[in-house]
Parts: sequence; structure tokens; C-alpha cells
Amino acid sequence: MKKMEIDPIKAKYFYANNDEKIKLNWFCYEYAWKLYNEIRKSIKLKKYQKQNDQGQIVQFCVYFSKEMKKSIFQKLGGLTNETVFYEEYVENYYPKNSKAMNMRILEAATKAWDRLLSGCGVCPTRCISEMYEKCILFDQFDEEEHLMMDSDEKYLRYSKEELFCIESHIQKHFGNIDSFINGRGTNNEDFLKIDVIKPTGVRNYWTLVTIGIGAYRMNIPKEYVGVRNRTELVMYIQPDWNFNADVLNTPDAWPVEMLFRIAQIPIVQKGFLCRGLSVDFTSKGESTFIGNTNYTSVIIVPYCLPDEDASVCVLPNTEAVGFSNVFPLYQDEVEFYRSTSIDNMVRKFGTLFKQPVTGERKNLCQGMLKLTAKK
Repeated sequence: MKKMEIDPIKAKYFYANNDEKIKLNWFCYEYAWKLYNEIRKSIKLKKYQKQNDQGQIVQFCVYFSKEMKKSIFQKLGGLTNETVFYEEYVENYYPKNSKAMNMRILEAATKAWDRLLSGCGVCPTRCISEMYEKCILFDQFDEEEHLMMDSDEKYLRYSKEELFCIESHIQKHFGNIDSFINGRGTNNEDFLKIDVIKPTGVRNYWTLVTIGIGAYRMNIPKEYVGVRNRTELVMYIQPDWNFNADVLNTPDAWPVEMLFRIAQIPIVQKGFLCRGLSVDFTSKGESTFIGNTNYTSVIIVPYCLPDEDASVCVLPNTEAVGFSNVFPLYQDEVEFYRSTSIDNMVRKFGTLFKQPVTGERKNLCQGMLKLTAKK
């Protein structure tokens, strides 16, 4: 089988240096993608499609999206009441085109613009109102091409539109993405990254969100009725967590390493993740997990801190990706869980499951199983 089409429009086409990695140029990049898709699917532009190969169409879409900056500035400056799609933008690029062809291209450009703006109401990036601020999404696209590959490939990735949908969902419900950690140096480097959202006055905790697990459709056993087959993971950490650019080389990397290891269950081991699932990291007699903690396991719990809508992201193809909270456990706690039910576990832990985690806390089940055995 062949790979699916590589994303033809690259984010790097919209900046020449780091100073140009701003939100306005990200808006142009997204618009170029919308325009490209409109042109490729337009029945009215079949002749144009035959006359121009993919690379030529890409070049035009990049050119036209940058030209639209003029129209944006005219509207913001009060020179026009609305954003104008000037025919001269097309004429200058295709001087031999017929007027009819130019108008069909402008029709596609208008539809692409409307489609892009329809998503701006729920997108927190604020590309126009904060147009000169740095856009971290450029750096994320520098790290990976974010392709969706077929099942013959080792790893799958979100398509461009899916990734934008996931990123927008995270920024809307969890907060503005400040940085990210890729899996470089781990078994996850080809398909996974973790977005990092720093504490704020409203949400005084660190938030880590995986991006990449949900590109896979997990094989869910029939008895697990209602479990989503696509998921991403979230971990909330106390504000005193010592996060820095070199965190992977420090003992404070334990939350990151937990998420990377859990991600291998659906990807590498072909297993599945669902709420209520516990994952044990102990092996070969090891009593601790990693870094400066005594955690040995995690449980995926049915809570997401920000709001109820944060737990599900609907992709452009209407498939849903769930977001679930990962909570670390001590060995006594996971053994207690294995002897009871998720409902009893929730009652035992109460609101603790809803709170940000820390590297050390009270063991709620210390000695409980031993006491039970004596009775």
C-alpha cells in the first residue's frame, strides 16, 4: 500500500526567521490550506486542475494567502468595510487566465475564507487580534510533519486538519500551549509529543496533554461497551513542579515518562486504554517507578479538571477523541484497587482524583491489605 499524500503546504513557507513566526502568518498558513482544499475539490476548477500540478497549485495558494494580508490591513485600517478579494491578486499571478477562470478561483478563495473564519469563534489562538505575537504552533510543526500514514507504516499521525482540531480543543479547554516535549530519545519520538501548559491565576497547576495517541483506533474488547477507540491523556501537576527545557534529563521527568510509557500500550503493544484501567510499571523486583517518586502505577480516572466539554474532541470526520486524566498510585493503592471496583476506588480517594498530583503525597492504602489478611 502507498502512503497517504504528504501534506503539500508546509508551515515553513510562511516565515523566513524566528521573528516571522507570528500569529498573522499562522493564519495565512491555515488559509492557504483551506484554499488548497477548496480548489482541489471544486468541480468548476477541473480545467485549472488539469493545467496545474499539485506543486503549482500549492505555490499559488501560498502566494494568494500572503496577498490577503493587504486586504486584512485595509479592513483593520478602516479603508474597507469588509475583507476584499481583489481579482488583481489572481491576475498578477496568472496574467493569461480568462476572467471567468479568475472569478472561479476567487469563488474558491471566498469559500475557503468563510470556512476558516467559521472556526475562529472557538479558536483561542486569536491570530488577528494578536497578529504580531509569537505563535508556538510553528515550532511544533517544525518538529514533525504530522502525516497520517497507512497501516503498513510503523506509526500513524493525525492529518493536518485533525491536528489543528486537537490543538484548538486543547487551547480552548485546557489553556494556551506554552511549550511542548517530543519523544526524542525514547521509543515514542516518531509519533508523540506532550503539550505543556503552565500554571495561571485561574488554573494554578501544570497541565500535560499528549498528542499522537488518538491518531490510532484502538481495538476495544466487546465487553467494554461505550469505550472510545481514540484517546489522548492528560496529567495535572502541582505548580511547584520543576519544569524546564532540560526536564527529561532530571528526576523531575517522572510525569513525562509516565505519559510516554502509557502511550506505548495502544501503539506498540496494540492494547487499549480506558477509564478505570490501571497500569503497573514495576518489573524485575523494582519497587519504585522513576525519578524522585515512589509511584509504581497509574490509574486512568473519569475526570478532567477544566470543564465537562474538555473530555471529548470531535474531529472533522465526526469521530471523537476522548481525553482522560492520568493519576499516579503507590503499590498499596493499586493492589487495593485490584481487590475492589472503580466505584469503591473513587469513594476511597474522593476529591483527590480531581486535584493536581505531586511527587509525594499520603499513601491512602498503606497497610490496608495486610490488615485485611490478618482478619
